[in-house]
Amino acid sequence: MPETDREKGSRFVAAVFAGVGIVLIYLGTHLVFNEYATMHQWPRANALVLSSELAQKTSMTARNSLVTYYWPVVRLKYSVSGKEYVRPATYAAKSNIRSDWETVVAQLKPGTTHLLPYNPQDPAEIHVGVRWNFANLALAGFLILPGIVLMLVAAVIAISKPSARRETAQRGGPATGQLMM
Repeated sequence: MPETDREKGSRFVAAVFAGVGIVLIYLGTHLVFNEYATMHQWPRANALVLSSELAQKTSMTARNSLVTYYWPVVRLKYSVSGKEYVRPATYAAKSNIRSDWETVVAQLKPGTTHLLPYNPQDPAEIHVGVRWNFANLALAGFLILPGIVLMLVAAVIAISKPSARRETAQRGGPATGQLMM
């Protein structure tokens, strides 16, 4: 039986949903891993810890509850290509779980030296590390999850056969609203 315009339209819709789903999944994974991979490819410098403490800020959420965020404040001294820098370290995220950062602060005691990545385009930017948490993954999740849903919808559209539904309806099956006993 030749393919009808409706069947061609269904295939087109499935292809569009699948294409958009693939793009969303790609963008979501790219956002997460691009920053992570880039920082792991940066050159490293021996950095002397001058000071290290845990900072915190309490603020009101949209639901009128208080939440406290923590992050380490670490001052470092290091040199790149003969130029010396005394800078605070940069962090990718804050956390509302105090113990997440207490461990980092405990490891970065004043007077200790650590091999840390710095931005080769701007050596004044040095990082203590990338932390995976909700702040890092939220945008990726908002892209990946709809991408998966669109892929599933595309699969359902592609698998369903309108011609089989038409044949069932012509035989007087459930497609016409009659119950089969």
